[in-house]
Amino acid sequence: MLSSLGDPRVLVLNYSGESTYYPDLIRAIELAHETGAWVELVSALSSVPETLLEPLALSPLDRLTVSVHAMEEREYGEIYRYSSARQLRVRLRQLAEWNARRERPMVLDIGFVAMERNLAQLDAVTEFAEALGMDDILLFPVMRRDEIPLVFPRELAGWAHPTEQFRKSLLGAVEQVKAAHPGMRLTICNPFYAAGETCLGQAPAAWPFALPDGARIHCCEQNPWETAHVLSNGDVVACEVSWPVK
Repeated sequence: MLSSLGDPRVLVLNYSGESTYYPDLIRAIELAHETGAWVELVSALSSVPETLLEPLALSPLDRLTVSVHAMEEREYGEIYRYSSARQLRVRLRQLAEWNARRERPMVLDIGFVAMERNLAQLDAVTEFAEALGMDDILLFPVMRRDEIPLVFPRELAGWAHPTEQFRKSLLGAVEQVKAAHPGMRLTICNPFYAAGETCLGQAPAAWPFALPDGARIHCCEQNPWETAHVLSNGDVVACEVSWPVK
């Protein structure tokens, strides 16, 4: 499948779940790299087997985003329900050391899913990332895509739209952390949290705001013009959210 792609630009080897559990991960990274594409991976890292750390660090991976939503042990355990913040620290420090030995180190950054319960952890996460020489923290405000038991009444006024209180809380927390750590880039990866709305035009664009009169979203919240998803059963789809799972 990879060899059949024409001029792929970015290959992201994950969507949901922990990608490092895949038994042929290193070979998958190598095959993706051979296409000439930029290769990315997301991992919580704390549960990665110790024997996989060095091969992962020395693989031709271009970018690894580590999911870190808390640094305090109790909060980490309640959010992840496995492993520990201590093990995350050990794994990430070791990975960073091996990565520094590469001729061209991969990009290491942090993905932080923001909720009311863990906003106070953002400063500690940023401090840890800064100590490891990282530059970027990507903030993903919590959202719901499926009918799961967990609800987020303080954060969400619907599936993905934030309550105004949570929007203010997150923006305030980000400003405080930026002031304390001016060398770090904190990016909220949801345009709903931007200061102002962008304008719709002929080019496709993300639009989380109220739609203009007469406008409709057809069916897919992805970008079917430039991206595709390969599901775990091998199906290739434009949008994994609207695709009927059998």
